[in-house]
Amino acid sequence: MIEITNLRKVYQAGRHEIVALDDVSLHVGAGEIYGVIGESGAGKSTLIRCVNALERPTSGTIVVDGQDITRLPKPALRRARQNMGMIFQGFNLLSARTAAQNVALPLEIMGMSRAQRRDRVMEMLRLVGLEDRANAFPARLSGGQKQRVGIARALAGSPHVLLSDESTSALDPGTTSTILDLLKSVNRQLNVTILLITHEMEVVKRICDQVAVLEGGRIVEQGRVGELAANPTSRIAHSFFPQFTNETRASGSTRIVVPVGADADLTRILVALEDRYDVRTNVVGGSLEHVGDKRQGQFTLDLANGRTAEAIQWLQASHPGAQVL
Repeated sequence: MIEITNLRKVYQAGRHEIVALDDVSLHVGAGEIYGVIGESGAGKSTLIRCVNALERPTSGTIVVDGQDITRLPKPALRRARQNMGMIFQGFNLLSARTAAQNVALPLEIMGMSRAQRRDRVMEMLRLVGLEDRANAFPARLSGGQKQRVGIARALAGSPHVLLSDESTSALDPGTTSTILDLLKSVNRQLNVTILLITHEMEVVKRICDQVAVLEGGRIVEQGRVGELAANPTSRIAHSFFPQFTNETRASGSTRIVVPVGADADLTRILVALEDRYDVRTNVVGGSLEHVGDKRQGQFTLDLANGRTAEAIQWLQASHPGAQVL
């Protein structure tokens, strides 16, 4: 659905060049929720502005739904943009328009008749749970309600792609949770592909199928969220599971990080280490988290006494990704 290849964006600042994006490549499959995460200044907003062609890349290609938008003339680009809904951090609602009138705006631009607009607007407001606030102006809406209107507006034109630029960063944690649930529901009900820009790891953990980590304009890690979470050496795992500790280990012990899928899995490991290998085990850190629809975790264990070498071989064979530190 979205194929970005060797994307580079350079800004001129007097005699100096500022490289915002450097050789960025990623693939977003149809129907996926793909997260791009990074700190401020990493190049996230530049990336999404290149995808919707508000910024022209210096080099590289961006193919959206089969069209290379970096090569489209303006009339074709305007048509291509109608297939891309956009959700903004600051909502970007028109204060003089009601919720319904804000949702109707892209439909007016598309030339849809008034009767068709009315039906489509109410359909979208029902989808986001705001049909009873159709006539409310933005000033009378909460932050979460404003963002729901923004989502309804972005979906009004039946886009195949939804672009979300830090759409939850202005919201409190409780409201963020409901908006993420809504985005996941929209993804499943409408099969819309979502490219989501964020600096919040909780967003990636909660709803993303794939993720790319952006640093200094370059992708330093990417892949399926669940697979990265199961790899103790990945940046994603380090952020999800804060079990990596500098706590002093017992003399002669071996420290190992083991990915697990449930509390019972950890219990089975501890019992097996003691019963099979006569190993004394100390759990020095770890956690279980919801990653998408699954429970995943990692625990750091200190192993001592007994047949430690055999125990480590068993752990690495039975729990792929287990790493000796």
